[in-house]
Formats: sequence, structure tokens, C-alpha cells
Amino acid sequence: MSRIEKEIRECVYCGSTDDLTSDHVPPKLLFPRPRPSNLITVRSCRVCNQGASKDDEYFRLKLCLRHDVGEHPAAKETWPTILRSLQRPEKKGLQQSFFRSMFQTNRLSNGGVYLGTGHGYKVDLARLDRVAARITAGLFSHHFGYRIPETHHVEAFSVESLNGMDPQSQQTAIGVIDRVSQTVPHLIGDGVFAYWYQQAVDSELVVSWILTFFLRVSFFCMVVPR
Repeated sequence: MSRIEKEIRECVYCGSTDDLTSDHVPPKLLFPRPRPSNLITVRSCRVCNQGASKDDEYFRLKLCLRHDVGEHPAAKETWPTILRSLQRPEKKGLQQSFFRSMFQTNRLSNGGVYLGTGHGYKVDLARLDRVAARITAGLFSHHFGYRIPETHHVEAFSVESLNGMDPQSQQTAIGVIDRVSQTVPHLIGDGVFAYWYQQAVDSELVVSWILTFFLRVSFFCMVVPR
């Protein structure tokens, strides 16, 4: 348990002081065993901790399914665990939704060369963003020693979704990402998770974050006023 975790006596997500547990940020199920020694834990009530477990499993499944992530050594090591989890009776809903989301698609290299067909799958982006926002809330409390106040919240989205923004918002986001990426990276695991963060010059409560998983999937998050 970290020094800051000992100081915080409330759930970093909802503020409850009842039935507090330790929650791993990001979820420890992303890391194959033996897990790294520098995993971050924060205080979380049992309701918030257990309530996020399904989203965490969905997050791991959809990230490790990606063709550009599947070859990462740590992602490969998690697959036996993922498959065993999908076979459990209580995970029947996740298993069914997983197979329903799959479809055939054309595969292209980064240079646009046709590589044949393969399996694609639909993703609930809002659900992935929700996990990224929760991780950001945990990291905020870990670094600053208190939970995000009620006057603020986390906005999170996949960096890949920048293409769907209007040009002005896209350029603004890219500019912030460029600045944040120049800060010191924080690394957990062998390429499994890395993050960067930077406070706004004029406000200690406005903080920008970049979260990267398996060296491929990145989210841009901001702690901002509601």
C-alpha cells in the first residue's frame, strides 16, 4: 500500500468511506503473471470495485483481440486466462456478445497493402472510454493525494477517435497530446501500460493524461470542470 493510499480514507471514485478496499490502476487482469512489482493501488469502496469488474474484462478482451496487440508478448500470455474466463457459466453473456460482435473484414498493412481477410469485431467505444476515465481518476488520486472534486470530471476518448472530430477540436487535442507526450513517462509492466500527465499552467485541477496499453492503444483523458 502506497503512502498516498494510506492517507486517502475515502473511495477515490465516489467518496464513500464504507467498506474500503484496494483497487488496482489499471486493472491487474491486464498483466500476465508474475505481475510487476510497481502496480498502483488506490482506495475504492467495494461497490465501485466490484461494479467495474465486467467493464475491466470487456476492456481486456477487446484490446487483446486487436491484430496489432495480439502479437505483444504480454497480450499472448493473457489469452489462456481470457479463454478460461469465457468458458465459465457466469460469463455466458460476455461470451455470447463477443461472438455476436465478430464479422469478416479485409486486412490491410500499415502501408495499405491487402493482406487477405480476417475477423473483425464491433466495439462499444463508450465502454472502453469509461474504463479509461476510471483509470485516470485513480491515477489522479495516486499522484495528487485526493480524489477528483465533484466540480470536475474526466473526459476520455480513444486517440483513434480524433479522426471523427471537427478540424478545430482535432488540432486542439493534437496540440495538447503533443505537449503531454513530452513529459516523463510512467511505465508499468513490460510494455503493458504507460502514462503521461501534465497540469494546466493556470489551474492545478485541469490535468491532461495519455494512457497507452500494449504499446498500441492510446486514450486521451482530461480532468476538467463539469
